[in-house]
Amino acid sequence: MVEEVLATKIHVVIPVIVGIIIAILETYFITHDEGTASMSQVMGDITHSAITCVLGTLIACNVPWLLTQSFIPAFVNKWLFVNAIGESIVVSIIVTLIVKIKMVVHHKVIRGIQGQNEKFIHMILVAALVGFSPYYIFLLYNIPAFVTFAAKIPWLPL
Repeated sequence: MVEEVLATKIHVVIPVIVGIIIAILETYFITHDEGTASMSQVMGDITHSAITCVLGTLIACNVPWLLTQSFIPAFVNKWLFVNAIGESIVVSIIVTLIVKIKMVVHHKVIRGIQGQNEKFIHMILVAALVGFSPYYIFLLYNIPAFVTFAAKIPWLPL
């Protein structure tokens, strides 16, 4: 039952919530590691990380739905190794790499920060949380209390 729902519907609410939580964590790491002082710089970091984390989480969590769209060629399906519940290790790794590259480019090239940069382990942690979000969101869907709660809310996919 849960596997069929996860593989066939588009997921928006839970991935957006998870993406926002990850964005808050990334913003904390940025302000802690770089010593950001101005509020405008913090708000820019929040906006930049929220867009990246939410989009990455949405892409990683909706692989089966993305594959049904007409802009993705059919031969790509066999390369992505999508399992029965819609998780793809290839897409997770690609999203993780893209988020990691985004963080490096944003912090080192665009802002021109020298010396005090976001720590490597923090960037890897945030990128892995975004890219591999379908795996722990699936665990959330298997908690009986969450399934009971989600059945009462019409916009959650259960």
